[in-house]
Amino acid sequence: MKNSWILTHKDEATALISQDSVSHFLMFYYTQTKKHWPAFSYAWLAKETGVSKSLLLGIFNGTKTLSPKNFRPLLKALKLPTGVEDYFKLLTTFDGSTKQKKILKNLRDAFLESLEGGINLETSISDPDFGILYAALGDEETGVTVEEIMTKIKWSEERIRFLLHELQLKKFVKLMNKTHWKGTKKFITTVANNQNDWLPKLFHSTLERHKRQAEKNFFSKEHLSLTYTYCVRESDVVAMNAELKDMMSQLMKKYHDGEGEKIISLILGTHAN
Repeated sequence: MKNSWILTHKDEATALISQDSVSHFLMFYYTQTKKHWPAFSYAWLAKETGVSKSLLLGIFNGTKTLSPKNFRPLLKALKLPTGVEDYFKLLTTFDGSTKQKKILKNLRDAFLESLEGGINLETSISDPDFGILYAALGDEETGVTVEEIMTKIKWSEERIRFLLHELQLKKFVKLMNKTHWKGTKKFITTVANNQNDWLPKLFHSTLERHKRQAEKNFFSKEHLSLTYTYCVRESDVVAMNAELKDMMSQLMKKYHDGEGEKIISLILGTHAN
């Protein structure tokens, strides 16, 4: 599908990811995609989604609601880049709250920053625990001090300062003044765009930390250790994993608070026996 304009035309991408409703987003997407790919049409979308052309027209112009049943087929047909897809998903449940407005802004900033490119994962991320320190920075405009970071993660001051310096050199954090540090969006976009390289490191490192905690006190209220074993149809495995991943993402967006006192690592894994 010829929607590469989202990745190559920053002004148009900015306008798309600044739309404040589902219908406004879809109409802008349709207009711009049609401009870059004249063959794009509601008829083509209807064929790809299995949704009638008249219903699609209503969804795009805002006279009809995008139902959960039609959401996934449409999302699959649109083939939105990861950051833009996350933005659109949140729009479908947007309630106008200050918290959701903040999440939309974070998603917008992260995606637009990712368009700058030029980041090499192997030379940028050498320590899986970078993610823990980054989470401790929160997303406050005022930033946090090393002392505040130490209250969230039980690391030595020496290690925290060393990693902050590493992240600063890679433009993943900024020293706002003599005492306060703030995270940039480059770290998030680098991880998102290089999951094949980054995710295994983070996953294995997190598993090791959780294993140590579970061995120390399996039933501690400070962490959750839980596993289920059940039977499913083989044809449902891929869809189930995709749904679990989406649920995990929504949970993080719901509870993330940069002013929080604890750093949580959430692990999800399924495997066939």
